[in-house]
Amino acid sequence: MTKLKMPLDNNAHPVPVLAARGGGAKQGSAQAASSTIGPFGAGTRVIEIYADEKIRYEIGGEDVEASGTSHLLAAGERHTRAVPEGHTHVAIIRVGAADVPVDVSELE
Repeated sequence: MTKLKMPLDNNAHPVPVLAARGGGAKQGSAQAASSTIGPFGAGTRVIEIYADEKIRYEIGGEDVEASGTSHLLAAGERHTRAVPEGHTHVAIIRVGAADVPVDVSELE
């Protein structure tokens, strides 16, 4: 059995990190109307969201919707978010005029 070691920060302290779940990469497109990415795999408790341009998002069930007042993801940022129990999708909507590709990774 191979033991994995946590990476170390600049002060040689272990940094706890999560790994990308195999088969847990999902893609969608943030458009003028809310759309969803999902469902997440069973037991998914953490996701990471990435987009090249600004979008807004909400985490929820299959009927979740994003709006102009949802959480903001700035261009080029990654947000790592906890997924509350029973939540299976992320809703996305664009902020600008053009559609935006969005990547969601399930982490474990």
